[in-house]
Amino acid sequence: MSEKGQSPLTNSIREHLGRNATGFHMPGHKGAKGLPREFVLLARKHFMKSDLTELPGLDDLRAPSACLKESQRLAAAVFGAKQTFYLTNGSTLGIQASLLAVSAPDKKILIPRNAHISVLNGLVLTGGVPVLAPLVIEEEWGFPMGMSLEGLRETFSENPDLSSALLVNPEYRGTSAEITELLRIVEKRGIPVIVDEAHGAHLYFGRRPTFSAQRCGADIVVHGAHKTLPVMTQTSLLHVNNDELVKDVQQALLLLQTTSPSYLLLASLDALQAELYRKGKELLEKSSELANKLRAEAQKISGFRVYAPEKSSGWYQDETKILLSSAELGITGWELAEILRNEYCIDVELSDYYYVLLLINFGHEMANVTKIIRALKRIGKRDLKRKRLPQIKNRELFKKGPGPNVSPRNVYFAQKEKVGPQKAVGRIAAAPVITYPPGIPLLWPGEQISREHIDFLLETQSLGMKLSNSFNEGSLEVMIEKLGS
Repeated sequence: MSEKGQSPLTNSIREHLGRNATGFHMPGHKGAKGLPREFVLLARKHFMKSDLTELPGLDDLRAPSACLKESQRLAAAVFGAKQTFYLTNGSTLGIQASLLAVSAPDKKILIPRNAHISVLNGLVLTGGVPVLAPLVIEEEWGFPMGMSLEGLRETFSENPDLSSALLVNPEYRGTSAEITELLRIVEKRGIPVIVDEAHGAHLYFGRRPTFSAQRCGADIVVHGAHKTLPVMTQTSLLHVNNDELVKDVQQALLLLQTTSPSYLLLASLDALQAELYRKGKELLEKSSELANKLRAEAQKISGFRVYAPEKSSGWYQDETKILLSSAELGITGWELAEILRNEYCIDVELSDYYYVLLLINFGHEMANVTKIIRALKRIGKRDLKRKRLPQIKNRELFKKGPGPNVSPRNVYFAQKEKVGPQKAVGRIAAAPVITYPPGIPLLWPGEQISREHIDFLLETQSLGMKLSNSFNEGSLEVMIEKLGS
């Protein structure tokens, strides 16, 4: 425990920087190497002085009429949007403002089970009722690939009263069904659609436009710019492509966004739009080449495998996201991440039971790829005398939606109690059980807890998966009274 007068976070950041580690993780820049030169020059010379407020000549994000209005107009042109809004509260703000624009109390909204926790929290604000669409699970690797075309059609068929929809493209690990076809299915229903494209802002500049929801013109698209683009953490973009929704989105942003946005973050977004206009496609092409080089070299190393969907499967994988497994060596993803971190000063984006996730972004260079390949070759030569990792069971239940469709708002305000996992069977969950990263609920509020839920959660916890605090403390939060919607 730190003594009074100490700065534990500042000290921890200083220690981390002292490692001089190579990172394959967010944000989508590698410091000065990845950020736009225009912003780097400003920050190097005037970082503290650029921490400003709404002074004359600097405009106001809540009612832009000058430089910020023009910058957002230029950003909209870069991304082909009707209107683009700068966000300094992350994609969470974009998702929740979008939900306020299209959802309403007691109205049903289609949500895929792999939606981010910000969607759940947004529904607490709107009062909307989620209809959770089933997912396709990658059986061998053990992760949700996303929602299939068949699953989307099935959900609409069973719920003709859906008033809006939210899609995720791509999944955190980079997989997705073709977004063009998913959007066509929604458009036939004549309801507004939000696409959480937080992990896919860069796809707009890729070789295949059908991978990008923004290129396909979805009603509302939320881009977590800092996740994959060279811009500061906490910055995001909200694109509106339906004129009828612009005013509703503006009103929602006024309700939710900070009244004191960071001008450094806004300047970072401004420099980003100019950089992407000049060479967005070129930068993504370079990142893709590096990622494919890493992918090809890693595949050659004994004991390692790189995930790739079958070409005929109807699924695609974002080239810049690499799922790397050492399961054949008997090494979990968690162990591999620790080895890379402690022995080779390499940090990964995510570690799971079967794999680690590596992100290649605009700031990476060939030297970074060479470093991790060299490390993997050395790890592959170790004779640990371990057996191949066994598979996790009970994944089938996460392909389905929940039993009762309950408003998260009603659950939020309901009376609750904490009980042990075994006593929770048959009760209604009052709080989500979440893995982070990426912040996806394994168990949604309003969902009836089954024996399969408990078995799965206990098994994954025993293997080392990090779950939300209440479950880690040995309890689940459940509702006391029965609830309709």
